[in-house]
Amino acid sequence: MHEKWVKGTRNASMHEKWVRGTRTASVHEKWVMGARIATMAREMSQGYKKRVNAREMGQGYKKWVKVTRNASMHEKWVKARKMRQELRESNKKRVNA
Repeated sequence: MHEKWVKGTRNASMHEKWVRGTRTASVHEKWVMGARIATMAREMSQGYKKRVNAREMGQGYKKWVKVTRNASMHEKWVKARKMRQELRESNKKRVNA
């Protein structure tokens, strides 16, 4: 329990407010539901599911999350990466020829 409230609040006075806000069970339930819904919404808006799939496909999950804010950005980045790779290849050929 301790861990949870430390996360939920920045300092003691915040914690006091938080405790007061969730003194009764029903209010707490509402609060929990609200938090859960907010989390879900955030995950949806960030293309969270796509990210997880990317990790399963072994595409350096962490790396592309850093590089990109959302799925469409990722697409652009992938295209750019491909282009860079092709450039490198053609340069190598030119040097070797």
